[in-house]
Amino acid sequence: MVRSAPQSRTSVDVAYVPLVLRLHFAGGVVLDAARAACGDMIDTSMRFFNSPLFRPGAIVSNGVNGAQGTAAGAVQLVNGFQRANFWSQVGGTPYGVNLVPTSTPVVIDANAPSGSTVAQIKLQCGNASQTVALEQIDIDQYDAMVAALVQSHATPSQLPIVLTYNVVATENGACCILGYHSALALSTGTQTYAVGSYIDSGVFAAVDDIVVWAHELAEWMDDPFVQASVPGGGSGDVTPPWGHVGQASGCMGNLEVGDPLSGTEFAIGTPVGFKYHTQDLAFVDWFYRTPPRGTGGKYSFLGAFTNVQGPCQ
Repeated sequence: MVRSAPQSRTSVDVAYVPLVLRLHFAGGVVLDAARAACGDMIDTSMRFFNSPLFRPGAIVSNGVNGAQGTAAGAVQLVNGFQRANFWSQVGGTPYGVNLVPTSTPVVIDANAPSGSTVAQIKLQCGNASQTVALEQIDIDQYDAMVAALVQSHATPSQLPIVLTYNVVATENGACCILGYHSALALSTGTQTYAVGSYIDSGVFAAVDDIVVWAHELAEWMDDPFVQASVPGGGSGDVTPPWGHVGQASGCMGNLEVGDPLSGTEFAIGTPVGFKYHTQDLAFVDWFYRTPPRGTGGKYSFLGAFTNVQGPCQ
């Protein structure tokens, strides 16, 4: 007779390295994630690192209090998502993944790669109309710059979180990539990292404050190695084909939990007097066409998906 011990329902801490970029562009334009965004009076990095991504609060998923069973009675946003993802198995337990900073945010000055361009956009910032800059950098040049910073400030046992302000990437000249997560093969191990921008409200539809980061951090948590495409992944990790939904125009084979629901946006109530926003996120059972384990018997964090996806062709 073979016996097995019950699965652990534990809470795990992951150290993150908070990196804040002050990017200098040709012509004297500086986009500084340590300064206030359009219409705000609080520094962007302070808004970001005091958000529900990092400050535990009341996270409700499909009518369920996602903090039930935790010692503090409160959870970080992405922790709440992961708990909701497997609620029938972990509800009422301390299970979760907590992001814990290694230090106060580190502000880094860097020069944008040559060829980066600037778009001027007119926005309503509070009570005044204002023109703001949106900087565009080629994704390969951008990632090379980020990879160098990551290796200088973090180790594979840590998650570098690289915050920018109104900075996006282009691919083959097409805009815009607002954030991404990836991994590097180093002699000391596989280094995962996440990059994203805090975007002024009104620049893109359904993209406010931490929406980009809710997307990327949830994807990092479920798919840190981007499956088979980067070091650390493997061919056996590939997700059943899905697509033609959210930002996926074709069939995909990865566990990118934000992509199928890009364009959704929900306000999050917080005690700090600032209305943050997130997006809905797909549960793992939606990708694998398995019975729902998530909150409310749904297939996504905030209930947009009520059934599994169909075949992708």
